[in-house]
Amino acid sequence: MSILRTLTGVLLVAALSATATAQAGVPDEVIKNIEALFLRPRERLTGEQLKKLYIERMEKVLKLGAEAESKYPKAENLHIIRDRMLRAASGLVSVKGDAASRKTMLDVAGRIMASEAPVEAKVEADAAITAEKVKPDTTKTTPAQKEKEIRAMVKRYAGTKAEVRALLYGASMARDTKLADLLTELADTLEKKHLNLNGIRDFLRKLGRKLPFTAKLTRLDGSALALPKDLLGKVLVIDFWATWCGPCIREIPHMKKVYAEYSSKGVEFVGISLDRAGSKDKLAKFVKARQMNWIHTFSGKGWSDPTAKAYGVRAIPSIWVIGKDGKIVSSNARGNLEATIEKALKSPKSSK
Repeated sequence: MSILRTLTGVLLVAALSATATAQAGVPDEVIKNIEALFLRPRERLTGEQLKKLYIERMEKVLKLGAEAESKYPKAENLHIIRDRMLRAASGLVSVKGDAASRKTMLDVAGRIMASEAPVEAKVEADAAITAEKVKPDTTKTTPAQKEKEIRAMVKRYAGTKAEVRALLYGASMARDTKLADLLTELADTLEKKHLNLNGIRDFLRKLGRKLPFTAKLTRLDGSALALPKDLLGKVLVIDFWATWCGPCIREIPHMKKVYAEYSSKGVEFVGISLDRAGSKDKLAKFVKARQMNWIHTFSGKGWSDPTAKAYGVRAIPSIWVIGKDGKIVSSNARGNLEATIEKALKSPKSSK
């Protein structure tokens, strides 16, 4: 479930927090005090110290949450508090693994499911309950029963605002419980119906799916570049970079060397700049001065570049290799670029 937590945690917190300020009920100050307990400490701590502090904080979240439940039992935004309690209890299960933490997590999840919480909150609780029922070390449950539980959880959110999260949770559980057919089915649904949502490509790629690298880019001269369509049949080296990035600049000599060696062999380079708005002219002068004679694109959106967001790029340089069929060969080719290009060149144009 860690992949999904990374993918949806920030979005869920933002959505639920926005709801809290709009509704009467648990005061914002109470919610802020609880939220503060999830912030990473500023001081440098050892692993053991960090673990101890985390346990103390999550236990305090549960204590403050219980007080809020007692004081504001009818609050419309009580689901905000319970969601944080669920996160805290789930964290304690991961760190401590004790029966008491597990019981607390399931109790909180049960209260969320029994309430009038929105589906975006209920899917988190439902997934926690279902994950406990189907976890790999649960020997009392057969594979068929586990599949039934996962399918039922996913079905409960079909057609709702939580449909995608339910599919993601279901796919994660199917992977963890080695239900290969179910995993394929849920991953197929995500790919066919929700591929263009932020993070879905990255999630599917981490599951081992070979997906096409699709992007609508703008060259420095203003012309459009659609990938993979416009360059289909060539091996592509995609370089997420920026002129302000020291490691990116240090990589340029190697990139120029590789480009000189392979540009005549059916390989094209495409730079995707994460430079900010207003720096297009600077970028153009930069690549010209350094004779970076490949395709360069620019959105002016920095880290919010649509392609970077779609593929989960959080650090640069990030160098990818795309096969002749338009599908991703590697999302981490920086350390072995030549070998990865050779592998892609040897693959047929139409691969599945």
